[in-house]
Amino acid sequence: MNGYDLINLDKIEYLEDIIANPGAFLGEVDSFEFTDDNSKHIFDKASDYKKIIQDLSGIRVYRDGFAIRVEQDWLKLGEQQTTGGSYYGLRPKNTLGYISLTARDNLQLEETTNRENFKDTIYFRNFFLLMKQFVKFTALIQEKLRRSWNNFCQLHRDSLAHVKSTETIKNFTNTLKRKLVKMVNSEQDILLLKNRISENKTESIRVMDELSISEVVSPDLRNKAMVLLPQFKSLLDGATKMLDRLTEDLQELSKIKDLPGIIDNRIEELYQQMDMMYESVALGLTAEALSHEINNILDQLSRRSKSIKIDLEKRNIHDKNILVFIEYVKSVVLAMKKQMSFLSPTLRYVREVRHEINIVEFANELITYYKERLNSNKISLEYICCENANFLIKINKGKLIQVIDNLISMGLIPRRSAA
Repeated sequence: MNGYDLINLDKIEYLEDIIANPGAFLGEVDSFEFTDDNSKHIFDKASDYKKIIQDLSGIRVYRDGFAIRVEQDWLKLGEQQTTGGSYYGLRPKNTLGYISLTARDNLQLEETTNRENFKDTIYFRNFFLLMKQFVKFTALIQEKLRRSWNNFCQLHRDSLAHVKSTETIKNFTNTLKRKLVKMVNSEQDILLLKNRISENKTESIRVMDELSISEVVSPDLRNKAMVLLPQFKSLLDGATKMLDRLTEDLQELSKIKDLPGIIDNRIEELYQQMDMMYESVALGLTAEALSHEINNILDQLSRRSKSIKIDLEKRNIHDKNILVFIEYVKSVVLAMKKQMSFLSPTLRYVREVRHEINIVEFANELITYYKERLNSNKISLEYICCENANFLIKINKGKLIQVIDNLISMGLIPRRSAA
């Protein structure tokens, strides 16, 4: 934010055609993560680390080293915070920092007489607007960095586990099932080998005891010993094969050791997507209810203004101010209905309804609707109409409006970037 040009701020306030500049100032803001394992090297308990950060939290303001008392969350960080773990912006309870003002550079930022806060002046409002821009910029950068880092970590874990990023949780669970079944089969083979070894061990001990007490090896004792030798060879061969299989199984298990973590991450992503879906659904329901209520209010306002005008005419009252106000109300109602006519088709309950649309009339409506928005960006919108172009199309109006709005919004991005 060093050397930020105030003219780039929306809603910046002017004083006699000059930006009310609050002056240059310094500041530093630090954000702490309570899940950071580095806290264990300093504090005995993670709760102690969390408590001291929360006790010191807040962005304080100083002028020439003297504190100016402001609210704990005077930048309203809590208003933009969500409860989800995917929020990476500044949080009021884990953010520390200071703003350093000076009497030389920030004379226009006046404090109240008790030094408890700033006076609500045009300079302070611009100062607060600049700080809110810093908070917004920080949230944007943190969001991009953290999400990019999370995506990198996920791809790295996938590569270590030799899985593709497109694989689903079902594929992972199927892989785990196959490996577990294979290990269960290996366990049964190990038990069989163990029983064979136990049986041969008993027989070999008995033969060795006889050999230890016999001064001469009898033909019968020799035959018993010769019988045991092939059995030992068979057991050694079986044990060798079993160890080879176990080695392969362990190598395969080492490859899938990261699968549980990957499954956890995919489930967390699923929860985040569900949260976003619920928010979208809630927003859609709210917009539908709001659209319905606003239309009712506009209809009532239109009827009442019309009845008042008729009543005034009956009473032969020709107050210019009242008549001008009634016409103003009528124009506002018409303008609001015009805006609602573009909002309503994009809502869920009418989004799948198809209408016959006169393409020329629709183009004229679009030009009227976007005129003010585009004029502020020095863009003019017009259409080229060939002969016999006045035809009807049957299409969902809401979806067509969304397509046009996306095209216009994408067209405005390069101009904003250039500005």
